Amino acid sequence: MGTSYTVKYWTDNVQGKKQITSLIENKLIQINKSVSTWDKNSAISKFNNSKNTDWVKIDKFFMTMVIMSNKLCKSTNGNFNITISPLIDLWGFDAKGKITKKPDQKSLDNISNYIGCDKITINIIKQAIAKKQPMVTINLSSIAKGGAVDEIGKILEQQNINNYLVEVGGEIKAKGSKINKESWKIGIEQPTTDNKVIKAIFPLNNETMATSGDYKNYFEEKGVRYSHIINPTTKKPINHNLASVSVIHKNNAMADGLATAMLVMGTEEALKYAEQNKLKIYMIIRENNVFKEIASPEWIAKFGKNKGN
Repeated sequence: MGTSYTVKYWTDNVQGKKQITSLIENKLIQINKSVSTWDKNSAISKFNNSKNTDWVKIDKFFMTMVIMSNKLCKSTNGNFNITISPLIDLWGFDAKGKITKKPDQKSLDNISNYIGCDKITINIIKQAIAKKQPMVTINLSSIAKGGAVDEIGKILEQQNINNYLVEVGGEIKAKGSKINKESWKIGIEQPTTDNKVIKAIFPLNNETMATSGDYKNYFEEKGVRYSHIINPTTKKPINHNLASVSVIHKNNAMADGLATAMLVMGTEEALKYAEQNKLKIYMIIRENNVFKEIASPEWIAKFGKNKGN
């Protein structure tokens, strides 16, 4: 999926290491062939390239991600939307690479009919999906990495491994402890482009965390910075002071999608959504090159008002 992954675990079953490595690698290859837009021959690429409204049978992982995405799209009022794939392409944040000039308004307006929560039809019984219009395309990059984390966690637990940390593209699940019995600790980066600085560190056990930020993937034109996080309503990169959102959730695919949706929302709307849905979120706000932190009541209830250590 155009990213990297890390798996750390400890177990007394040293003999099973090769088998576990093989199971994990095979699962990731399978997921890549299913939902990676970086693979021209993947199931999602073939679906996107088809210009019809026929039913297309998809695998279980693909289906799970689409169903979850559809629920998130509706609950977040469209701020999470997998049909923004044409916008990702137009703004140069797909596998083809970056652009140096923003698209014109006419180009943005032309793809409006292909974007929306209702543009994909789902048939759970047939395990199939269909486009409402032939030109509709989808991108699962903001939820599938989290889904991959969940799948690797299942593999490890099926092998009776209950002390592990899994990371795919920055999305994380931790369970149990490190071999020295210390808790797994997760660092949240300060949202800057020049160097990697850890803003805060929090322990994580039997939970997952996903972070979405506006600072790593972008381009600049005439002094204006355009982030890869695109607002489906405006059809343009986000333009507010919320720089990073981290979400803790039992399901990493859900945490992944929620982090993206709330980054699109902006500070006030994201905090309101988190409070209404009792979500643990931690936000970093950029104000005149100074970074402020805001956390939801659920996050504060878990970690206190300290800024991590």
